[in-house]
Amino acid sequence: LPQSYEDAARWYRVAAEQGHAEAQCNLGYLHANGLGVEESQEKAFHWYKQAADNGDMTALANLITYYWTGRVVPTSYEKAREIIKTVFEKEPSAMEPISNFFNNCIAEMIQKGMKEETALINQASLGNYVAIEALGILYANQENYSKAYLKFKEGAELGLPHSQYALAMLYLDGLGIKENINNALLWLNKSVSQHYAPAQFQLGGHYLLGDIVKQDRNKGLNLIKLAAENGHEEAISLLESYGL
Repeated sequence: LPQSYEDAARWYRVAAEQGHAEAQCNLGYLHANGLGVEESQEKAFHWYKQAADNGDMTALANLITYYWTGRVVPTSYEKAREIIKTVFEKEPSAMEPISNFFNNCIAEMIQKGMKEETALINQASLGNYVAIEALGILYANQENYSKAYLKFKEGAELGLPHSQYALAMLYLDGLGIKENINNALLWLNKSVSQHYAPAQFQLGGHYLLGDIVKQDRNKGLNLIKLAAENGHEEAISLLESYGL
């Protein structure tokens, strides 16, 4: 096993040059951070791009920051947005470090004296999905559901599981948009497919009750079990009440 970043870089390079996607991604990371190799954003981008072309979603997600900031390649918010949607559809967990990046983009604007809502609007207009979803939550908390609907819809179409869930709830309750059970179920199922616990619990409850879907207690309990496994407290409590 490699004993240092220098050793790791040598092994990764051998595998990367043979077309191994994970090694290409790892070599890109080492170059991006100057670990065991020279720090070079150009080389980092090169290896991330090679890995992304070979199907590595973590590498593809890392390309977002380059298109967003204009490092190495020209700034392209449109390209960043395309990648965001692709990665959320295929491997949402790969977006976690990118969420931190986008949070920092918002924080920097606020630190410079911009009001939070203004900073969120600015970043959301560029395609910062953290800002898009945060605006949806802000407007929902203000009970401005028509604005919340627009932001959650935008986030849902990008593939954000919370936005998909929140949009489903607006359709279900007729808030900010006309009640539409079919659309509610559509977005609930999309959120469930990304293992989002609140959506699993919500849909599971509907299957238990048989109110907006055909009753299926087994399916309902299975969904609630999944939500509990993902740490949803109400799901855990409900299963305990069933003695499960």
